[in-house]
Amino acid sequence: MTIRERVLYFLDSKSISKYRFYKETGISNGYLDKKGSMGSDKCAEICRCYPEINLEWLILGVGEMLKPKVRKRKTILK
Repeated sequence: MTIRERVLYFLDSKSISKYRFYKETGISNGYLDKKGSMGSDKCAEICRCYPEINLEWLILGVGEMLKPKVRKRKTILK
């Protein structure tokens, strides 16, 4: 699976339209339908707009699609 295919899979799983994706990321319309590699600038923009996406999964296809939820530490004041 290519990076573009993983992005499309992510969008489908979150019910995000391509139109919304292009609008939110600022990536040009039709970019996901093109062939070729995806630059690091595009991957960075995708991760900035969708912080729940696992960058390692996006780029390498390794691990889970979404980052594990991080628990907030509770501070106990005395």
